[in-house]
Amino acid sequence: GDGDQVFIDGASAWYKTGDHKFEIGQKKVPFGLEETTSSSKTKAIERSAVNRQFAEQLKFNARHTGLFAGGKFGEGYSYKAAVVNSGQNHYSKEGSLKGGEYGYEKNQLSYFGQLAYENYDNAVTYKLGAAAGVMALDNTKKAAKPDDLTAYNLFATLGFGRFVLDAEYMTGTASMKDGGDHDHDGYSIQGSYAISNAPLGSWELVYRYSTAENDDGLVSAKEIVRRANVGNSEVDEVDQHYFGVNYLFNGHDAKLMIG
Repeated sequence: GDGDQVFIDGASAWYKTGDHKFEIGQKKVPFGLEETTSSSKTKAIERSAVNRQFAEQLKFNARHTGLFAGGKFGEGYSYKAAVVNSGQNHYSKEGSLKGGEYGYEKNQLSYFGQLAYENYDNAVTYKLGAAAGVMALDNTKKAAKPDDLTAYNLFATLGFGRFVLDAEYMTGTASMKDGGDHDHDGYSIQGSYAISNAPLGSWELVYRYSTAENDDGLVSAKEIVRRANVGNSEVDEVDQHYFGVNYLFNGHDAKLMIG
């Protein structure tokens, strides 16, 4: 019909050689432990406050279009990198580039990189890593003329048998050409415990605490709490507690979630 549309939501073409993979297309950039975890595998119904502040309010990470690379060095070390369009993509529909709080500089590139180390062979399993990125901003959107947003991400996953602890920290600075830089910070800590003596699957208990802060009042309560009926759309800080119970029929491939 007249309203029919066709567009692409996350697609890439890739070439792999040995332990290294090179891609071109629309993918999530390597920034954010929870953001780069598939929504089907996350243990909470929604991603954390700090994750949504950076991915949804600032439109810094999540999906962009460009060139991607990733691979392993051996002995548990791995890397990921991306050179992408500064505007965030949700899909390929016309006008789909998203600028967020500061906008994005058209026809400019943004850069992301991540290094990680993991070991799943010991009684205590773990993955540790760090990521960084720089995004070109639209210097006409605000009076102070935003220039670029530089951000860093530290993350860790620790496994103690049935108990798993995930934690990450994000910090970023939006540099202004006329001074008065904006700092964004936050972190998330999540613990989960699996109980495997269910008839058809297993139970999983989840608790997560997350916070996002900005002294200029640019933390978006409406973006963090999706479709929330809140009076103030932007605040200085959001603190979030999440309590959840999951029933896993087949791991996280088939599950029921209450939170």
